[in-house]
Amino acid sequence: MKLETLHLRDFLSYREVTVDFSSWGSVSVSGDNGAGKSSIPQAVAWILYGSPRASDAASVIRDFQPRASGQLTVRDAEGTRWRIERTVARKRGSSLSVQRWADGQWIAHGDHLQGTARRLISTIAGMNEDSFRSLVFVDQSSDAGGTRFTNAKPTARRAIIHDLVPDLSQWSGWHDDIVDRRREVSREVEHTRTLIESKEDLKASLTDKIESLARSAETVPDREELLARRRQITEAIDDARSRREEIIRNRHGHKDDLDRAIERLEQAQAVVRACTDRVDYADTVYADRHKDDLDRDDAREERDELTDSITALESTIERHRHDEEQALQRSEEAERQRQDRTDALARADAREASIRERLDDLIDPDTREARCPTCDAPLDLDHVAAHREAIVEELEQASRDRERASEAAEKARKQASEARRTHREVERGLHEAEKTLSECRADLKTVDAEIDQLSALIDKGDAILRDLADVDDDLNRARAEEAEARTRLDALRSVDDDGQDDQLRHIESTLQSHEQDVADLDADLEFISDVESRIATTEELLGTTASETVELNQHLSSLTERLHGLDWLCEATSDKGAPALLVDSILADIETRQNAILDDIHVGDPMRVEFRQFRANKSTSGGKDVLDIIVHVGETERPLESFSFGERVVLSLSATFAMIEVFNDIHPGLVSTVFLDEPLGPLDATRTPLVLADMERLIAREVVDQLVVISHDPDVIDIMPHRVVVSRGSDGTSQLELTA
Repeated sequence: MKLETLHLRDFLSYREVTVDFSSWGSVSVSGDNGAGKSSIPQAVAWILYGSPRASDAASVIRDFQPRASGQLTVRDAEGTRWRIERTVARKRGSSLSVQRWADGQWIAHGDHLQGTARRLISTIAGMNEDSFRSLVFVDQSSDAGGTRFTNAKPTARRAIIHDLVPDLSQWSGWHDDIVDRRREVSREVEHTRTLIESKEDLKASLTDKIESLARSAETVPDREELLARRRQITEAIDDARSRREEIIRNRHGHKDDLDRAIERLEQAQAVVRACTDRVDYADTVYADRHKDDLDRDDAREERDELTDSITALESTIERHRHDEEQALQRSEEAERQRQDRTDALARADAREASIRERLDDLIDPDTREARCPTCDAPLDLDHVAAHREAIVEELEQASRDRERASEAAEKARKQASEARRTHREVERGLHEAEKTLSECRADLKTVDAEIDQLSALIDKGDAILRDLADVDDDLNRARAEEAEARTRLDALRSVDDDGQDDQLRHIESTLQSHEQDVADLDADLEFISDVESRIATTEELLGTTASETVELNQHLSSLTERLHGLDWLCEATSDKGAPALLVDSILADIETRQNAILDDIHVGDPMRVEFRQFRANKSTSGGKDVLDIIVHVGETERPLESFSFGERVVLSLSATFAMIEVFNDIHPGLVSTVFLDEPLGPLDATRTPLVLADMERLIAREVVDQLVVISHDPDVIDIMPHRVVVSRGSDGTSQLELTA
């Protein structure tokens, strides 16, 4: 930031004054104590940042005046002109406005009430108030004998340097974005692990179920054994029935008197049976014919349904074949895209590794010297910093390219997997449709044959029913004859053979027992079929679950790999990563340049500054980064705070000069104007000329555009190209006079 003009009204001892900094150049500001020398840099700080405390806001107003105002015109590092106006009143508070020069007029920017104006000022100045009072307004007139940087607590020093590093705040945004992405991936990892655990539990449960079903099936004999036993019992039933009929037929054959009755009864029974058979046959034929009619109607409906199903299946198969062709094309295209993204990711990984190797090669691990990676020539620290910054920027770009390539590869992989799954589903659908079509066509042939057979049976039944039209009359006559014959036989057989009756009862009991055994065997056979069906269904579900578990484990592996990459990026973008390396590099440059300055102005034992950094104990200093300034004097080392006032003046001033040079190298134009308020303090006669010489070199090298030194020391005033004399008039107001 470069100062152009300053206009004050009723500020401290100034009634109204305008300062044209472009006409001042490098200048000394001198005058009597209390004349208002330090009010000029104080006004600049006040306009930019306001009073340090709200309770002090009105303290800048000149005696007995209602308000004070200030207007500061500056140019930022990009050359844009800005005008900042601040007003404070005793009763109505304060106001702040920021304006930008564009198209021949001042345009308002920022809202004082919303705080946007204050944030905009920090952007224009390129620094906050702490940094401003460390680099631009260096006040060594206090009893502490140092600057804002050197007098700061060790836990605050690193923060001052941190705030001055350009674009360092972007790292925090990148870090937050990466942390958010890592949090999302971590949640997905946990969700996937939960799914895998549930699938594993389901697999175990299904396996236990299969084993339980198998054990339950072992409680009954083998299917073939059961079928064999059923055949044996059925044969026993047939044999018992034959024995029963034999006993019934032969039980009355022992008496001659009963032979004729039996013969007559048998003849009658035969006629009855014949008639009954004819009636039963007629009933059976009628029932069968009715059933055949129903069956033929059902078969015709089934044939119509099968015909419709075949037509629908043929259409479905044609659609599936078209879908299969499209799915195959999509699968092949997705696989090509996946391979392209994988190749791109490999190239990004190779590029990032190459850049990291270049960064590692910048410092020789044996000599710890910086050397050019191309020609192996030694590099000075400025070139190292510039080269490192370029490589770090290229590394950041490579990391972003790799992240995009990784995301593209992951997306292409998912697309290829989805395309392959779709192709498999289409193939399975086509296979099932063709299988179903074949089954339907076979069923249609069977149904057509069944319809023809049923039609023939219906025609045959109609013919039989016509022949059996008079069977009821014959049956009545036969039953009358049978009743007469049975009555006569009963009369002849008053006493029956009890042994044959016992045999019949035993046979009937045996038949009932065998029929129950057959029912039990049928139940066991049905149980075995049910168990086998349930085992097959469970095994199919187990296979599906195992396949899903494999896919989830593959997805978990991919997520875990991505999570590791995000962990690395989190660490690289955190305060302990690349930002810390940048701050460490800048501190090393400041330390080197300050020691070079101290070599020029030391008297007696040489002094050398060392910046020591460490993480403080959390219980004592909140776990903050600590920056201690250690000064080596000869063979001993001492903390900065232990030196005398004059020695601290030298150390503070050298630190200021070093910081100005380093940050102007990093951010050209960041510090264009520097105010030094009583820079020499109570220096002894031996050190004063040395410090003055270094100030002259600072001016000669044009490290800053403008150096404003506030001092009453004649030696200081003499070395400055221009002079400003501050005096107070009889009315108590301050006056400025620029002299050659």
